[in-house]
Amino acid sequence: MTRGGVAREDLFFKLAIADLQQAADLFRPIHDRTDSVHGWVSLEVPPLLTYDTRRTVEAASSLHAAATRPNLFIKIPRTKQGISAIEEATFRACRSTSRSSFRADSTQLQARRICAAFSAGSLRA
Repeated sequence: MTRGGVAREDLFFKLAIADLQQAADLFRPIHDRTDSVHGWVSLEVPPLLTYDTRRTVEAASSLHAAATRPNLFIKIPRTKQGISAIEEATFRACRSTSRSSFRADSTQLQARRICAAFSAGSLRA
């Protein structure tokens, strides 16, 4: 807790969202000019949620709602639980992306699962 009684993680995300809103606003003309191809900013869900689908979805949805910028992605880990969270976040219209994984033996399989999660979430919407 901070001296003001605010949880440190809450304070971090409050400050991070304010910074990312400014960054998103700076990149917005690029985002608009390129039909959403470029000009994105991102924020990652708390790492402690890596193996908790429900709480990851809640955090992603909350961060996305607080950011209120069309060019802000919420990063979700590439764990089994994270891939499930990506599907649910997509269904809830939360723009998300997957955090990178650098294990060569699992990258293609994970990429396929992530694509399937985005598709499934979009089809449910």
